[in-house]
Amino acid sequence: MAVMIGYIVNMVLPRVGEVSRAAAITKYEKVPIQKSFGSILAERAIDLMVLGLITFITVILQYNLLEGFANELIDKLTSKTDSPILWIVLGGGVILIILFYFLFKHLSHLAFFAKISSLIQGLIEGLRSIFKMKRRVEYVLATLAIWTLYLGMFWVCFFSLSETSSLGPNAIFAGFVLGSFAIVLIPGGIGAYPVGIMQCLVLYGIAEETGFALGWIIWLSQTLMILIFGGLSMLYIPYYNKKHPTHVTN
Repeated sequence: MAVMIGYIVNMVLPRVGEVSRAAAITKYEKVPIQKSFGSILAERAIDLMVLGLITFITVILQYNLLEGFANELIDKLTSKTDSPILWIVLGGGVILIILFYFLFKHLSHLAFFAKISSLIQGLIEGLRSIFKMKRRVEYVLATLAIWTLYLGMFWVCFFSLSETSSLGPNAIFAGFVLGSFAIVLIPGGIGAYPVGIMQCLVLYGIAEETGFALGWIIWLSQTLMILIFGGLSMLYIPYYNKKHPTHVTN
């Protein structure tokens, strides 16, 4: 329920969903928020690694087809590095980090900085939890199962249109990767997700109208699921925890 609450909050306030998920776990399971949030960050880091691996495999297997698209994307990214504003912002960020480090080091005895130190240590502990957990094998298997089911959910939607029902794994993986990045870059993927699916499927001989329609079908399916189950979770979680009080005390 905390996961679904995080998803529905992310649709309204991007990146706040992780905080709300950690807050729900803290409220109902009595886990310190810095530890629960740290474990969520570790989870997100692993998700990024899995998505990166899928992207790498997709590009390697279909390099000739995706070469032009990849080169165009690289050109857009490299053109942004020529902007002086970007380098000014990066330089300012580095300076702020260095200043904060020295302030933190010399003022760590103050209550405010002591609280920040405790929060940072809790986050680090949460990130390290994956390496210290006793059931690492089950964690890895669960991660693989989640991504397999996510990919399977994406694939099933291709059978909703006769024009896309015969597409093979190459098109599925390519569309999955572009769609995933659209959701990461644009809050909820609204608007960008159907366009990304459309642009991808054009490479496989699918008409733009059909690819665009399929993109909306997939996006709406996911969005409706999040709205329904996220809303039900927000309503039901207080009632559930009244009947099943937490057994976690530290």
